[in-house]
Amino acid sequence: MGKGIKDECQKMGYDLIVVDAEDKPAKQISDTEDALAKKPDVLLLNGVDSSAAQLADMAQKRGIPCIFLAVTTGMPPASSARTTTPRA
Repeated sequence: MGKGIKDECQKMGYDLIVVDAEDKPAKQISDTEDALAKKPDVLLLNGVDSSAAQLADMAQKRGIPCIFLAVTTGMPPASSARTTTPRA
């Protein structure tokens, strides 16, 4: 999945930074904090586990849209869909 996203971003002229949390939630939080400090236009996440939902909250507080590529939240699919676009 990562290569396909990287290839498409390159075709469209976007810079893409890819990090690997190595299936470690604490590393994913640290990597996300580092990525958000760079003020990206959007954050794409492939969550390590259900705790990844807090990463969307981190992005939302900074006004950065967040898209989950895949994550197991433990909730039914309809109830785990959410927007991270700040509300006025």
